[in-house]
Amino acid sequence: MKTLVGRLTLWLVGGVGATLLLVGLLIWTRVDAFLIDYFDDNLYTRVLSLGAAAQWDSDGMVSLPYETALYKDYEGPFERDVFQVVDLEGEELARSPTLGVGADITLDPERIQQAWASNSAVTADLELPGGSSGRAVAMVLEVADPEGEPRRALFIVATPRLMLSQAQKSLFVPLSLGALAALIGLGVWVRAVVRRGLRPLEDIADRLGDLDEDTLERRLPVVDLPGELRPIAGQANALFDRLDAAFERERRTTNNIAHELRTPIAELRGLTEVALRLGDDPEFAAKTVAEAYAIATEMDRIATTLLRVARAQAGELEVKREVLSSSAVLERAIRSVGESARGRGIEFELKLRDDLELAADPDLLDLILINLLSNSIQHAPAGDRVTCEVWRGQDDVQFVIENTNPGLEPGDMKHLTETFWKKDDARTDAVHTGLGLALVDQLAQTCGYSFSMALAGDRVRARVTVPLD
Repeated sequence: MKTLVGRLTLWLVGGVGATLLLVGLLIWTRVDAFLIDYFDDNLYTRVLSLGAAAQWDSDGMVSLPYETALYKDYEGPFERDVFQVVDLEGEELARSPTLGVGADITLDPERIQQAWASNSAVTADLELPGGSSGRAVAMVLEVADPEGEPRRALFIVATPRLMLSQAQKSLFVPLSLGALAALIGLGVWVRAVVRRGLRPLEDIADRLGDLDEDTLERRLPVVDLPGELRPIAGQANALFDRLDAAFERERRTTNNIAHELRTPIAELRGLTEVALRLGDDPEFAAKTVAEAYAIATEMDRIATTLLRVARAQAGELEVKREVLSSSAVLERAIRSVGESARGRGIEFELKLRDDLELAADPDLLDLILINLLSNSIQHAPAGDRVTCEVWRGQDDVQFVIENTNPGLEPGDMKHLTETFWKKDDARTDAVHTGLGLALVDQLAQTCGYSFSMALAGDRVRARVTVPLD
């Protein structure tokens, strides 16, 4: 299984290792060049020393003072330092005993021509007569002639690469082993550091693993986390807040459903028990059936409204768009609640600035306005006046319904669209189910409308904004 620790360790060690490799190669290249230059300088010095000691003899050959210490480097066993002196035609003028009989220092002809033409030292790798690898320096020098003017000759000094190879190996092996040890140590150190750095993530995972529906009140500690993890913890805590609120709403909704249905069910059971005892009285039986029908109607209204809220929350309502008259829509909604308004002595005051056209779903918009008007009728004092306005905004049509509600407080406004929410003193009122505004809010969201509630003194203002487009 791939882990974040493994990936970070691999990337960091790989990146640092590649950097170390490049730096090591650069250092090695520079050191190797320095060793070769140092080796060549030693050969160059030997060439100059031989040229300074050499002179032409009477036979036209180059002679050297073999008894000098300089010559000691070219005596002894085969495969030591060798030299050879040749003229422009390649005829041998002198050689070292270590070169052996019949063996020559073989250089590339182009390098020999380059030496004669440039009058400067020429270096080259070559194979020595014994078969081993060697390094040579060739240079044309003036050789003294006791009987005349100095004449030129090509001096070639070669030596096995053994010392150079040993020097290179003595540097390359420790450098390679040191780099390998550094990579291994770096890998161990990086893994430990990465694990320590990612420990807050493990702590978050452990805390998340301990959360369930009973411990959602717990939150991730944001202050103690590194700056990079604080946004994640903050968003997680915000999610837990929403989940906790959702679970709380579900629990409250479940309790409220049971509470709302318990009253009509108890009434219905009480009616049936009385009817069973007094079933011979036709007048009482008819009254009982009427009351049972009213109770069943109220239960059906609660169930139907709950179903509509659920469908709106699930996005299962189909939204149509038809051209409607704003005044006609509002007047139709007022007619629908006219009987309820007359029963409480509620009057409507219409303020229609213009008869505006809008594109909306007629059924859903009617349902929204009817629920708002019904809510105003139920919560306004008897004999109150409900104000209904329609006016045009910059790019929308706004329906505003205002009524008196002396029992509300500013802190209650955020709860008005919650399912089954009611003020405590109204919870036993069977007429007020606490579903109307929740349905309005969900329907407005489904249709793409804006819905808001505001409190000014004891007047509540509901506003539904319908876009013109």
